[in-house]
Amino acid sequence: MRSGSLLDQMEATIQRFGMFGKGARLIVAVSGGIDSVVCLDLLCRLRERFDLRLSVGHVNHGLRGEAAEGDAAFVQELAARHGLPFRCKRVDVAGYRASHRHVSPEEGARILRYRALEAWVAEAPGSRVVLAHHRDDQAETVLMSLLTGGGRLQGIPPCRGAFVRPLIEVPRERIERYAAERRLSYREDASNRSLHFLRNRIRHELLPMLEGAYNPQLRRHLARLGERRYLEKNHFRAMILSVWPQVVLRCDAMGAQLDVEAFRRLSGLLQEELLTEVLSRIGIRGVGDRHFGAIRRLASGRSPHRSLHLPGGGRIVRNYGRISVRRGAAPSSPPYHYELAMGVDLDIGETGLRIRADLAGRSSFPPTASIERFDLDEITLPLTVRNFRPGDRFQPLGMQGRQKLKDLFIDRKIPRDRRRKIPILLSGDRILWVVGIRRGEEAKLNAGTKRILEVACWPIPQREEGE
Repeated sequence: MRSGSLLDQMEATIQRFGMFGKGARLIVAVSGGIDSVVCLDLLCRLRERFDLRLSVGHVNHGLRGEAAEGDAAFVQELAARHGLPFRCKRVDVAGYRASHRHVSPEEGARILRYRALEAWVAEAPGSRVVLAHHRDDQAETVLMSLLTGGGRLQGIPPCRGAFVRPLIEVPRERIERYAAERRLSYREDASNRSLHFLRNRIRHELLPMLEGAYNPQLRRHLARLGERRYLEKNHFRAMILSVWPQVVLRCDAMGAQLDVEAFRRLSGLLQEELLTEVLSRIGIRGVGDRHFGAIRRLASGRSPHRSLHLPGGGRIVRNYGRISVRRGAAPSSPPYHYELAMGVDLDIGETGLRIRADLAGRSSFPPTASIERFDLDEITLPLTVRNFRPGDRFQPLGMQGRQKLKDLFIDRKIPRDRRRKIPILLSGDRILWVVGIRRGEEAKLNAGTKRILEVACWPIPQREEGE
């Protein structure tokens, strides 16, 4: 086989999946291994024909000591030989895992690698990142998903967002032959031979055994399954986009929020496809049929408060009509307790709110402020502000008897994770106001009131640029 035929194959894949056109700005992710070195060499040969603006990016995970430093130096020299700009990002996998204990070193490296690549794209809007995954990678991923994915077939998409994979239809043996014909030098990662990792056991043991005993074309068939999954997801994407505004209220790298009723109205298959898209955007992987079934039961059940854990530290929480999807542990709400001096702003960092108490007419408040007025002569100073504690009770204005704050929160359908952030205004041990929710009967104004205390609360203003 002539090396030029691989160039033709790459060009055909680029055109088939519409990966990029003439004049494209491409950041080629190069690890130093054979796949990425061959990918870079092929793109350099296509550079003039496509008028490509190429640069090389390398992420140093720091997991292999001197070998990792050698990889970075090799890739920098390779970029210089091709006359291409070079950028390198060093990431702290150990530091990331210290705060994400559920994440393996390999998964942590993958997460930080993609974050670095996404950051480079953000710095150069309109650019694409070229990754060197090939057909054998696709086959291994499909088989791994069948073994570990709980019935969810997963593959490597040829294109997704800014990421493109022009070697995705090329078998590894063609890449190796091309490297030999072109006499390309590259780095070898010893960990790729370690049978400690599932992917390596699939690559070196399971796939060869299945090909030898059952089907010598197994890799090609598995890769085709991966491509079919990609085409199916694209088919569903149009439907997902049509319902997205009604179902998904928020979705970013930190988490997402879904409308329960809108989610319930979707078909079961569309629910799974939409959840797959949401989880992918958040970065939660390894969710299978068992988890999707549990999520559907959480959404359709009568209980307004339920939660469940997902692989990799993900968490799903239902609070009344909302479903929150979170990556990592649920944020904690530490206790706080502050003294509120008269006429002085108190910023409650735990809630992002500012509160002030003053005699009526002495202070002006923003139009967005929530304001309550009290009989100052019925109040014991100093006032205090704290968050909710189990067992808190008060007498709501206009009601007979006392009520648990917990019952008030339930009546108002306030999510559990928000309850401990709400400020509570007290005079001694008497609750005057559940700020922004309901005031109490204590110190209410009457015909004999002589001095009126105004208490206002509003969001802490964002600092202007340059402050």
